[in-house]
Amino acid sequence: MQPHHADVPDPEGSEPQDSDSSSARTEGGRWEREPSAATGQVLGGRFVLGASLGAGATGRVFRAEDRERGVDCAVKALWSQGKNQSSVGDFRRIFHREVGALTRLYHPNVVNVLGYGSEQDPWVAMELVPGPSLSTVLADDGRLPLDEAVAIVRQVCAALQHAHEQGVVHRDVKPANVLVASRNPLLVKLANFGLAKSHDDTNHTAEGVLVGTPQYMAPELFEGQRATPSSDLYAVGVLLFRLATGTTPFRDIKGLKLIMAKVGTPPPTLAAILGEPVPPPLEAALAKCLAKDPHERHVSAHALSAALEHWQDEGVAEGSAPATLSSEQASSAPQRRVAPPASLDERLSNNPGAWWAAQGDHAAPSIEEG
Repeated sequence: MQPHHADVPDPEGSEPQDSDSSSARTEGGRWEREPSAATGQVLGGRFVLGASLGAGATGRVFRAEDRERGVDCAVKALWSQGKNQSSVGDFRRIFHREVGALTRLYHPNVVNVLGYGSEQDPWVAMELVPGPSLSTVLADDGRLPLDEAVAIVRQVCAALQHAHEQGVVHRDVKPANVLVASRNPLLVKLANFGLAKSHDDTNHTAEGVLVGTPQYMAPELFEGQRATPSSDLYAVGVLLFRLATGTTPFRDIKGLKLIMAKVGTPPPTLAAILGEPVPPPLEAALAKCLAKDPHERHVSAHALSAALEHWQDEGVAEGSAPATLSSEQASSAPQRRVAPPASLDERLSNNPGAWWAAQGDHAAPSIEEG
């Protein structure tokens, strides 16, 4: 099984993958050539580049040795800038400002930045996570038991709370950016923090450009509003929905219809998709995440985590029936049979290659276009 890295698109609807060639896109694209970094090179006087782990839309990922700490890490060397971008000087200034802000993040649920620089081309060194992403573990329609889904989401909330307190908005929370660092005890890490901003102009996002993965983007982002902690919490709600049901609220629609559904159609409940009753506290916490108005969502990631802490407290009334979909919801809800859940441990045990082949999987940041 081939490892996939942070630039490779996941099934949730991210950008197309570049071909595996020595030069990147030139006609209407962003990059002109490979990064100058190469195996054996020492970056920042500290990081010795080893084998390439792969390449994608924004750069090449190397396994590397951190001489200072005596451990392996991952280094992402970014593509050189193309003709249709702002000057290289502007790009590097923005890169250093944004990545410098990320060095303030240090949390057990975050893939932490170890160093960065720009000898010829910009690069970022990050800790190497031994496990795969949730998108790899779950495949197309896999889902987890509710208790595991909630446990994972609460760890993602811990990562986001820390980031938001440091003024960092992630902007692309999704299964492909949640890495399984440990199975027992369970430890997940959120990757690719906010680095999409590094490619933007001084206003962070070029006019008319959307940053993120459409299925996970909050409604207000399609209306031109800036990404905020609240838009991250909407994405966490979609992540919880995906882990619990094997799909996203509006997975089977795309383009303008997806935007219209995001803005105007209430998302289906977990019970309506699963066809079985779900504890009311869990449904309520999820519904608040997925509110159309950002002011109606949880006030913080910590508040969301607290709401999920006792999600089973009220239980489900005996004999209660699952919720049903309105005609409006039915027209936009995923039209697919829900697969039975399998625990994270079962999924990894049944596919051990997903664990060991994932050395370096998503270990370096993905600076993605929207």
